[in-house]
Amino acid sequence: MGDQPTQAELRALRAYLERGSARLAAAEIGCREQTVKNHLHALRQKYGVKRTFQVAHLLRDKLVA
Repeated sequence: MGDQPTQAELRALRAYLERGSARLAAAEIGCREQTVKNHLHALRQKYGVKRTFQVAHLLRDKLVA
């Protein structure tokens, strides 16, 4: 499954899933929208999937914490 996700990637993914967009996720965690998009892209590449929801499914145990 590749590398482990970084804390920043997990934070961006959680915010994205809670808020529903990269723009709102960025506002929540205090970064640029492009930073959130970069983290989500990195996660999709690490796990070899095309959709963010697929990453969320694979990382569901880590997202609950």
